[in-house]
Amino acid sequence: MNRTRSLLPVLLCATVLGKSVAAISGSPHAFPTRPHNRERPTFILSNGAGLAPFLSGLSALPPTGKHVIAAAVARCSSLLLFYPIDTIKCRTQAIKVGPTPSQRAGSLYRGAVTNIIVGEVPYIMITFALFRIFSTTLAGWLPCLPPALVSFFAALIGETFGCLWLVPNEIVKQRIQSGRQPSIFDAVRSISTQGGFYRGFISHIARDSTFRGLQLSSYGAIRRIAAGNLAKNPLFLGMLAGSLAGAATNPLDVAKTRIMTGTVEASFDTESQSGPSRIFRVLKTTYDEEGWTGLFRGVMPRVLYIGPASAFFFLVYEWILHALGS
Repeated sequence: MNRTRSLLPVLLCATVLGKSVAAISGSPHAFPTRPHNRERPTFILSNGAGLAPFLSGLSALPPTGKHVIAAAVARCSSLLLFYPIDTIKCRTQAIKVGPTPSQRAGSLYRGAVTNIIVGEVPYIMITFALFRIFSTTLAGWLPCLPPALVSFFAALIGETFGCLWLVPNEIVKQRIQSGRQPSIFDAVRSISTQGGFYRGFISHIARDSTFRGLQLSSYGAIRRIAAGNLAKNPLFLGMLAGSLAGAATNPLDVAKTRIMTGTVEASFDTESQSGPSRIFRVLKTTYDEEGWTGLFRGVMPRVLYIGPASAFFFLVYEWILHALGS
């Protein structure tokens, strides 16, 4: 029975992935926060002529397909570049007093390749496909809703389904990053006997769906109100949107990291506690014992990671879209 229950998220995610693939191949939905014939963004990359042979076969994709491909390439690129900072952030948050020598040791890219290929790329494709679909759907259902709120709620939905795929991979990744497990196989074996692969699922959704909603809605909102070249500069827009969203959601990130890595007290990690209750108790205990410092532990590495990573993500994202003729 427990095994059947543990497979339900995977089956649901497989269904969502199938719907996303169908959306990529035939959906005409457009991004609600940017006009289809928008001006070319100003950035430092070339016009993509060198990639023409590789991108020519993708230029016939519908708009949703182009956005999903651009998101996948951008996510992969930004993670490869900024993964070491994420590792430092994880090791800082996982414990209260500072990393031990064994936790400081090891490659800052430990587990990166598997994490990106198996987890992050399918996750961002699911998230962005559903984000675009629900952006158009919500705008049609609720025409009085401001574009920023349409983007926020569409991102919440997309991120929630994307997390069904990502969370098992994220647990393995953080166990390796924090130094608690020496290898992927050891992490998988340990996790399968200690809480399962959806441990901290609610805390992960709480953090990532809130972050994604803030990031995408603020990116569109800043773009609409920014003047001159700033409105066409994805480096500026992505840096600001990512930094604000990352700092605002840091307490949720601390709670998620401590739940997933198993560094919270056993009394706060029992099966009798629901996800929201567990998050609240971890946050409350962290504040009671460590104050605001505890809730914002690792905020600088998080902002230093997410801000530039978000800027680089949107830079590559807009570049790929332009190269695909979108």
